[in-house]
Amino acid sequence: MPTVTIGANTSDTYPGVTDNEMREGDAFTNQDGVTAIETSKFSSGDYRNISIKFSGLSNISAGSTITSATLYLYLTAASGTGDVISFYRILRNWVFNQATWTIYSTGNSWTSGGARSVGNDVASATGTANVGTSTGAYVAFTGLASDVQGIIDGTYSNYGWMLDRTDSQNDSHYRVWASSEGTNGQRPYLEVVYTTGGGGATVKTLAALGVG
Repeated sequence: MPTVTIGANTSDTYPGVTDNEMREGDAFTNQDGVTAIETSKFSSGDYRNISIKFSGLSNISAGSTITSATLYLYLTAASGTGDVISFYRILRNWVFNQATWTIYSTGNSWTSGGARSVGNDVASATGTANVGTSTGAYVAFTGLASDVQGIIDGTYSNYGWMLDRTDSQNDSHYRVWASSEGTNGQRPYLEVVYTTGGGGATVKTLAALGVG
């Protein structure tokens, strides 16, 4: 089964992702350029979540059938056990070097800070992952095939996903992830397995472009 990779890790072939951290405690500052992005809920007024999208999905031709799609994020630091991270398909055309906790692009506000309004900022949760504290490895967020199929078919706009801690709040738990501008070999990637019109199975891995 042929494999093609898309991204900025040295093993990847094509560009294709941007990401951003949204900080409630720094609500008006864009975090473009950071090498680490965080999901946490320390206290009311101090929440952090992330957005990520893969322009590299354009390398998959229309008419393809998506078999599976998995987002991989590299966990660099963690505190507290058993955090549940939910991921949602974003409905707003956010701009990585403009978006903050309050806006998705210059002059355009999220309905709820941090892109947390279901039905307005994001669709219903695509899925969840229970994330432990084993750092120095990738964590898989599975079950994105339907979302990716919609993007390939043109049913959904390719605005990516928002990841938010949803199990609890107001504690010292956090998860820190390498961003698309982080260390080579630790950048985010999206693995998509699909078949083309000819019926041949293909795997594409879409990873960090290093600009988000």
